[in-house]
Amino acid sequence: MLVLKSKERKERVIQEGDNSLTEAILSLFFTYNGNTQCLAYKKVANKVRPVPGTMPKCIRIIQQFPEDPLRMLLHISPYPLAFLPGVCLTRERIEELGLLENEFLWPEERRLVAQVLLVNEKGLAWEEIEKERF
Repeated sequence: MLVLKSKERKERVIQEGDNSLTEAILSLFFTYNGNTQCLAYKKVANKVRPVPGTMPKCIRIIQQFPEDPLRMLLHISPYPLAFLPGVCLTRERIEELGLLENEFLWPEERRLVAQVLLVNEKGLAWEEIEKERF
């Protein structure tokens, strides 16, 4: 014999003849009638089977890129020159980022990162008021 108590102080005693422990636990929290409600698999006779056929052309999905995304990228030289300040990316900001003094990158990689930042400087937020604006 097992006694289950719910939050509402309802007790349910499970005897050996009861259907299952799951039904007893469900009855504590849900209104569950084991005679009318049951969890069963769908029978094979009720299975939904697709009908073979062709789709009309008006329903067909056409996927295409509107344009070549690589064509929109600005050109970056594989051999970048020394840093030249831009409109927003100034020498002070580069020094503040610590990019040119970075020991982890090679000198050519530092110049390349500076060039990438310079090419995309209009897309970056440099001031607090520019943040979260698209």
